[in-house]
Amino acid sequence: MILECQTPLVALFEQLEGVEQVVARDAPLPTFDVHAPLLSLPRIFKTDLDSIPAPGDYLKADAARGEKFAEMLDTKRLNVGIAWAGKPSHRNDRNRSAGIEPFIDLLGTPVWRFTASRSARAAPI
Repeated sequence: MILECQTPLVALFEQLEGVEQVVARDAPLPTFDVHAPLLSLPRIFKTDLDSIPAPGDYLKADAARGEKFAEMLDTKRLNVGIAWAGKPSHRNDRNRSAGIEPFIDLLGTPVWRFTASRSARAAPI
């Protein structure tokens, strides 16, 4: 199987079992026989509530990236990540980015540790 995705996701999707090649969007595509948009796969595979989630892990972080991220975690609290904004140049960003304001009241919750990101660089709050 060949999978095409956004460039920042290539390293993540290269870890998927069954994927022979990951191609960054806008890179030349290899020869293929059939094309299916990713969001059409649940219909094609007849996914239903009984098959979600599939057993086992299917996405795995690169070990080096996982170690770097693990240093940010507080093992005594629930770690919560918030991606409050997307790519400002995306044509639909106004409908995809919430801003930090809706999350302000949650930030004082003592049993949680928040990490927020406006971009790919996360920072503890």
